[in-house]
Amino acid sequence: MKKRTKFILLITVIVAFCVMLTACNFGVSVIEGDYSIEEDYKIEDTKTKINTMRTSDGISLKYEIEASSTDNQETASDKQTVSYASKNDIYYINATEEGEHYFDLTSDEYEDYYEKIDDVWTIKRYYYNEEFTKKEAQEEVDSLSNIILVYSFYYGGEAKDEVSGVKMKKEDATIINRSCDKYSWGVSVNNALISAGATTDCYIDKETGICLKWALSAGASAFGESGNGGISFTCKEFKTSF
Repeated sequence: MKKRTKFILLITVIVAFCVMLTACNFGVSVIEGDYSIEEDYKIEDTKTKINTMRTSDGISLKYEIEASSTDNQETASDKQTVSYASKNDIYYINATEEGEHYFDLTSDEYEDYYEKIDDVWTIKRYYYNEEFTKKEAQEEVDSLSNIILVYSFYYGGEAKDEVSGVKMKKEDATIINRSCDKYSWGVSVNNALISAGATTDCYIDKETGICLKWALSAGASAFGESGNGGISFTCKEFKTSF
C-alpha cells in the first residue's frame, strides 16, 4: 500500500520533530502518565492466549485499517479490512492484497488449500513429502496469519519503538463490548516558528492482551506549509467460539 507508506512517513516525521523539540523544551507540552504498555502486557503472553483459543473453541478477528493525510490542501485516504479465523488446524485468512484463503491442516498426510478466485472457491490438495512437509505447511500458514495477527500484538511488534520506555495515561474503555485498558500519549509544540502535535491512543483487551485499537494522528504548520495525517486500526469483530 503506497498510500499507507506515505501516511506513515508524514506522521513519523512530525512525531520525531515534536519529540526532538521536547528534549529542548522549545514551547512543548507533553501528555503523559505513569503507565507503560510493555510493562503491563507481554507479546508472548498474547500469542499464547491466541493459540490457546485457536485450539479450544476457536478465535475470529476482523480489523478495519484507515489512513488519511492532507498536505497543503491535497487530501488522500485509504481503508481496508483484514480478517483471521482459526479453530484447531483449520484457518481462514483474508489479507486483502493476498486475497481470501482457507487452509485445512487436519490431516497428517496432506493439506487442503482453498482459494477464492472471481468469487468462486477452488480447492487443491497437496500431499506431504520430503520436499513439502506438514511443518512447512504450518510455517506457510503462520507467515500469512501474521500479516493480520501483527495488529493483535502491535504494541510488542511494529510499534515497540514507539512505546518503549514511554509512560502513558491509562483509563478504562470499551471496544466492541470488551473491557480494555486505554493508553494515551501526546506531544504538542506551539511557538513563533511552528505549530505541531501528535497523539497516540492504544486499547488493549484486558482478558487476552490483544490490541483492539491503535490510533495515531499528527499535524504541523510552519513557514506557510501545513500537513496532517492519521492512521488507525480498529477491531470490528472478536469471537471466541464458532
